[in-house]
Amino acid sequence: QTQHASPVPPLPISADFEHQVDAAWKEREAKRQEKEVLQRSLQENTAYVAYMSEARQAHQVALQAVGDNLHLLGWEKRNGGHPRLALPLYAAALAIYETVLGPSHPQAASTLVNLGNALFDLG
Repeated sequence: QTQHASPVPPLPISADFEHQVDAAWKEREAKRQEKEVLQRSLQENTAYVAYMSEARQAHQVALQAVGDNLHLLGWEKRNGGHPRLALPLYAAALAIYETVLGPSHPQAASTLVNLGNALFDLG
């Protein structure tokens, strides 16, 4: 005759243990939800940074075009015999170029030379 092993009686589970398990699951769920919120926020912020970078580049291109136009207007005024009218145009173009392109950029240098030439023309 074969003997069957007697089943192991289940361990008694205390109310405190059940409470701890429930609390641990709730904390895990809260952390999971917090992680999802942070991941969505990261995605939104990454998209915003990309958008702002593109907007900044577009702004700089537009601002450089304004500088180019001011420089050309200054050139026309100076070569048209009105160096005094060319001064504020060259100065504004220079400020734009130094901001957008940097003070050592060739376009900033060219504008600075033309500003100096306009001042020279005034005597």
